[in-house]
Amino acid sequence: MCALQFFLWSAPAQAAYDNTPIPYRNQSPIFLQFAGIQPTNVAALPRGAGRFAFTSNFSNIFEYFATTTHEVRIDFEQLRQDFSYAVGLGDNWTFDVNVPLVHTSGGFLDRFVQNYHQMLGLPNGGRNLLPAGQHAFYVRDLGTGADIYRVNPVKMGLGDIDVRLRHATLSETRHRPALGWFVTLEAPTGRKSQGLGNGALDYGFGILADKHAGRWYGFLNAGYFVNGGHAPLAPFVQNELFNWAVGGAYHFSKAVAATAQLQGGTPMLHGMHHIFWDAVPMDVVIGFAGHHPHALGNESFFWQIGFSEDVVANGPSIDFTALGQIGISWDAL
Repeated sequence: MCALQFFLWSAPAQAAYDNTPIPYRNQSPIFLQFAGIQPTNVAALPRGAGRFAFTSNFSNIFEYFATTTHEVRIDFEQLRQDFSYAVGLGDNWTFDVNVPLVHTSGGFLDRFVQNYHQMLGLPNGGRNLLPAGQHAFYVRDLGTGADIYRVNPVKMGLGDIDVRLRHATLSETRHRPALGWFVTLEAPTGRKSQGLGNGALDYGFGILADKHAGRWYGFLNAGYFVNGGHAPLAPFVQNELFNWAVGGAYHFSKAVAATAQLQGGTPMLHGMHHIFWDAVPMDVVIGFAGHHPHALGNESFFWQIGFSEDVVANGPSIDFTALGQIGISWDAL
């Protein structure tokens, strides 16, 4: 009974539902080496207010195909742990920074995913053609037999750190959504030899919008991103791309909500002339979120859980990611 009261409780002084989209990025190990959309809400933190979150993404990844010129295999499991901090700067500005740590290994869930796909009648994408539980990440030139790009397992490595400055430009009215914009930079802190970064500075900018209607909440993020290149994969990576995320939440109470969002964009990869590589990436992400004001005394506690599934089964989006987040927020000191 105490646990139920905790998850459904909200402070009487809370005037509106708290909303933060699931902070999901396409977990493809190639996509994560470049800047991209990471959904957020419009509202700025008050001056001096802060927010810290720990987000864990566990992904089972399998892409295998061969053309007349190349062979590609991306076959492993990935644990990405993001440490995020945000602070309000005043005048409707918020500064965000995200520090990722990445671990990769062979796929102990491979058999489960095969059975899961078979049970639901989903395509296996060639999983049954290769041994389970292996780590492989390479792009091979079939003409010469040489690897253009190969990455070994990573016990734990630092990825590219990204920083974002966002502004809440227009507040929400009865008929108009809240509107804002952002700029982001992704620093080359991840080692390219480990597949944790592209070794160059990436940047992007975009718009934010969201709207409340009773227990319902909806949002839209869209951005344009420019990456600094990737020497080994240069012929196969677009240097400019457009990303978007749209979704919302339904609140069972002011503390707990069900969430769903759809994310995609223009193709990042090209040049293989194969649908597993050149197609549009698209993911659906569903889950639950909670926000508990002053649950820790002066600090509030929040959490999210969810999972993603690729909508375009033959595209470059990975099979699935399980996501969990916990964090605290505090008012201005």
